[in-house]
Amino acid sequence: MCYRYIVSIIFGFSHTGVLLINQLPGRMPQFIAGIFLAMIYMRGDLRERIKKRQYYILLSGVIIYLACGLIWLRGGDGIFENAITETIYHPLLGLSFAMIMTVVLRKERAFRNALEFRPLVFIGLISYSIYLWHFFLLEVISFTGLLNTGIPPFIMFMTAILTVVVISTFSYYGIEKSFLKLKAR
Repeated sequence: MCYRYIVSIIFGFSHTGVLLINQLPGRMPQFIAGIFLAMIYMRGDLRERIKKRQYYILLSGVIIYLACGLIWLRGGDGIFENAITETIYHPLLGLSFAMIMTVVLRKERAFRNALEFRPLVFIGLISYSIYLWHFFLLEVISFTGLLNTGIPPFIMFMTAILTVVVISTFSYYGIEKSFLKLKAR
């Protein structure tokens, strides 16, 4: 959190995206939340402690998530023009997701059934390619001015999702899978 705050103060709010969103130190709070989530899932004693407080944890996670969503809806990308929001917004999203997943993971059977849902399995398969390509696609959309064409945001959003899934599918089967085969040797 200190890193996020210092970067936002030193570099100004319009230049922090790469350092706070696309680099590991800026995403460290989310990774730490994920590590705690994994620890909870792997240790039965922690899961039992969670069981007694699961509804409070779930409610708190949902409230934090909704608050972040409302803040973003109210201010759009302009919310990142002050050091406090720049410092805590994304870590709070990660924390809220971890809190919600802490309760969801307790319902192991339902979670496993959801993970066996074929479309989710496919998205999981190409997820690294999605991770690699989504930012590039966002940059292309921004650079070409597609956001200013009058296309309804929902249509633009759905087209972007479809495009990144198609590119990621080709990338996975054409590139990533070949490298995974080399690794297996």
